[in-house]
Amino acid sequence: MSAWGSCSTGWPISPPLCRICGWRGSCRVRTSDRLAALSNYLMYLHYVDGITDAMMYDAHAAYAQMLGTLPQFSHASHHRDKLRIGYLSPNMTDHIVLNFAVQLFSAYDRARFSVHLYDVGGQHSEVTDWVAGMADGYEDLSKCRPTGGGGTHPCRWDRHPL
Repeated sequence: MSAWGSCSTGWPISPPLCRICGWRGSCRVRTSDRLAALSNYLMYLHYVDGITDAMMYDAHAAYAQMLGTLPQFSHASHHRDKLRIGYLSPNMTDHIVLNFAVQLFSAYDRARFSVHLYDVGGQHSEVTDWVAGMADGYEDLSKCRPTGGGGTHPCRWDRHPL
């Protein structure tokens, strides 16, 4: 694994970078927390001077190993009369970006488009209900978990095709 070492998570790291276990082999962090931290780490690597292609590859390979095998999306053709558009948001409440996006949800051509909102944030207010009423569909995905994850119930991702 190149010139870098690895902590007990298996992440390719340089000595000052593993803040989770201090590179002492003592990580007791949930997998979902490790995945989130490593995802951020992979992003930050793009801004660090001196990171070689091999180092970047090793870091991404460790992330892929933690993810394991993921189910692939079906690319089967779906004949629909309307183009389905989905908006995924971590905050369908009173949020500055929602103030601009509400125009997209309220003024689309309903004869040509079917708009669906997917909420992954877990925040809910009367604004959420108001915005959900503008679209053809609303799904709260905040409690869903991928296979083996830490949410409260599994999602049937095939129920939410776009």
